[in-house]
Amino acid sequence: MALKYRCQCNHVIRLGLKHADRRLACPTCKRPFRISREKFETAAARQAAKARVTTPSTQSPTPLRREPATKSNAVAAAPKPVDFALDELSLAEMTLLPDPVAQRLAAPAPPVVKPADHACPSCNKVYPGNTKICVACGVNIKTGRSLITASEGDLDRLYHNAEKIIRSISWIIAIGVYPIGSEAFGAKKPYAIFSIVAFTIFISSIFYALEVSSSPRMQSLKQLLLWPPDPSPDSEVILLFKDFMPFGDDTAFEAKYAELEEANPLPEGDEAPSTSSSPFAATGYRDDLVIKANDALPVYQRPIGEFRVYQLLTNALLHGDLFFHLGGKMFFLVIFGTRVNALIGNLWTAIAYPLLAIGASIIYLIAESGGPPVPALGASGAVMGLAGMYFVFFPVHKMHMAAWWRWGLLTGFRLSFKIWAVRGFWVVLFYIAFDVLATILGADDGVAHWAHLGGFVVGIGIALILLIARRVNAHGGDVLSVLLGRHAWKLIGRPRSAAVA
Repeated sequence: MALKYRCQCNHVIRLGLKHADRRLACPTCKRPFRISREKFETAAARQAAKARVTTPSTQSPTPLRREPATKSNAVAAAPKPVDFALDELSLAEMTLLPDPVAQRLAAPAPPVVKPADHACPSCNKVYPGNTKICVACGVNIKTGRSLITASEGDLDRLYHNAEKIIRSISWIIAIGVYPIGSEAFGAKKPYAIFSIVAFTIFISSIFYALEVSSSPRMQSLKQLLLWPPDPSPDSEVILLFKDFMPFGDDTAFEAKYAELEEANPLPEGDEAPSTSSSPFAATGYRDDLVIKANDALPVYQRPIGEFRVYQLLTNALLHGDLFFHLGGKMFFLVIFGTRVNALIGNLWTAIAYPLLAIGASIIYLIAESGGPPVPALGASGAVMGLAGMYFVFFPVHKMHMAAWWRWGLLTGFRLSFKIWAVRGFWVVLFYIAFDVLATILGADDGVAHWAHLGGFVVGIGIALILLIARRVNAHGGDVLSVLLGRHAWKLIGRPRSAAVA
């Protein structure tokens, strides 16, 4: 005897008595079911009783074709099947009532409430509610803060080269903490900074060679240094420069001093007080005649130079030695300057660098007014100005640092070093803190700390002007965007596309 089973998917399955008490599955939807033998026999008895009361013409039902059992009728990993009650009102079809579990599975899922669409706060482009980033502007739609664009480069190569250099240079500089690379983003080629570095090295090398050789040309080249506007030198400073620096004409100075001494003799019995601390001074010098002799000579023959406006810039091209002074400044110039140059372009870099040097020199002269007439030289102020611009443009970009220590003889000159990454603003604040501390303590270490601080402040000012004037697009990584978020748009404008041609 064969019966029919109609699944919930409306597929009809023909079953025989041999399928009783077996775990079966719908070949269409794979839904498991099982019919007990008792229910199968009850349904068969009812169908036979119904057949006895039918007319002879209707008592010859078409025999049901048996279908062989196949593997598709069973699901090996299906959940535990549930018995289904037979529908007594439709025994011929053997439609089974679904169980409560199947009803829950088949019930339609509750509608998913999608968040409302919202617009980008910058470009007002409408996005679906679950969108987080505006592709056109590169900002977070909820906070308005821009995504930070960084240029990571080949870090493995950077670290490998840094390790090789540290192993060599640590024999000269036993302890050091220096930046070795930055991830700040910029699309321009830093030709301006490389040109400045090359020109500075060339001029400084010539100046250093002439100074070491005590060339007579130093008498005029000393005017490239930054001299105080109102030197008011005393006789001791004049004699120190005369004896130790090749800035003046010693023969002309001695001749002028002898002339003044002959014209202004001391009263009989008086001796000239010795004011010179130089071991090369054979006899004492009179204070008044030393100052008069210096003032009477032309500028190029004097041991001490005079202030000229062009010195505000030219002093940044000269350095006292070629390794520590020049090498150190050019290293920092490349680290900070190339990143700033790559962002603002070569034209603005060529304009900004002289302004940084001049601004640092002016602040140094103001802070050191009334001091001894000691000249200043070096690119430190301009370099710290570039560090100030870096602080404004790239405060949260990563800077890679290297620290090392070459131990002493007892440890076999073992080298300890570490390379790590830190946010750029920490690096800038770390180095400027030394100048702040030295200025507060009034350190007399021969370093123009006020030039460093002055250049840093001027660099911050120039960078902010470029941002507010919208001459530079820092792609949301600048200090104003980081601190103020979308409120900075009133000052620097709404974010533009981070894509740069």
